[in-house]
Amino acid sequence: MKKHIFALSIVTMLIGGCAMGQHGMAARHRGMDVQSGRGMMAQMDTNGDGMLSKDEFMKGHEVAFDRMKGPNGMISIKDMPMH
Repeated sequence: MKKHIFALSIVTMLIGGCAMGQHGMAARHRGMDVQSGRGMMAQMDTNGDGMLSKDEFMKGHEVAFDRMKGPNGMISIKDMPMH
């Protein structure tokens, strides 16, 4: 289970990084200020110390998984939102 969560975390970060890069370029082109992946990481920093513990990192990705999962408790890769 931990390996699956870790793999999902890596995939989520990679997909999010690519999508954020594209979104960021488009938003900058429109004159908007875009926050980098640090925004997502800052939300995971529950104690506000500017650092992520393994527990904070894993909990943040568990929350993301819970938001994305379907009625069967799983995430369909083909239905995964591409931001």
